Amino acid sequence: MIGGPGLIRGLAAIPIVVAAIGFPPAHTKPIEENAQQFIRKLVDDAISIVKRQSEGSDQLEDRLLALLDERFDMPVITRLVLGRHWHDAVARQKEAFSQVFGTHIVNVLDSHFERYEDQGMMIKKVIRLNETDIVIFTEVAHEFDPQMQVAWQVRASDDGFRAVDMTSNGASLVRTKHSEYRSVLARDTIDSLIKRLDELNSHDDE
Repeated sequence: MIGGPGLIRGLAAIPIVVAAIGFPPAHTKPIEENAQQFIRKLVDDAISIVKRQSEGSDQLEDRLLALLDERFDMPVITRLVLGRHWHDAVARQKEAFSQVFGTHIVNVLDSHFERYEDQGMMIKKVIRLNETDIVIFTEVAHEFDPQMQVAWQVRASDDGFRAVDMTSNGASLVRTKHSEYRSVLARDTIDSLIKRLDELNSHDDE
């Protein structure tokens, strides 16, 4: 069953082993500092968009899609969640899936950032996985729920940083969506998956 937007799940292609300690602040390298700034800006901008209650749903979706395109590496994420089925898909299917999946992630982000309160987000730890990938571990205060633990995996390139995954309270977006879609595609076609996602998106917009 394909999960709805209220459920944030999955983490990226590279498994994260949570170390007991991160980089001490005194020894933080510029790339880690820049990655932290990138996540702070991403979260601040996303909250600002979601909290604009005066805007209609179409404007909200357009703004979140623009944020998704600018701050997330959606081509990488899209390929990861489909796995080997991406290579089996034809160009038409790749384009259609990318579109409906992007809209689905917009709904996921909308639901996720609605939970952020005025207390905002605190960065608790930074772990560098390799030359390009960094994980920013954050904590989000919430009025009614226990503190939400969110880890962002970001990837550095010549064009700056892009988010390639997020994990909320141990549940990874990329990994969970990959598992869900693999289950669907084990018994159905990619066209059927595209149709189901499109129907889910329509339901979420109601």
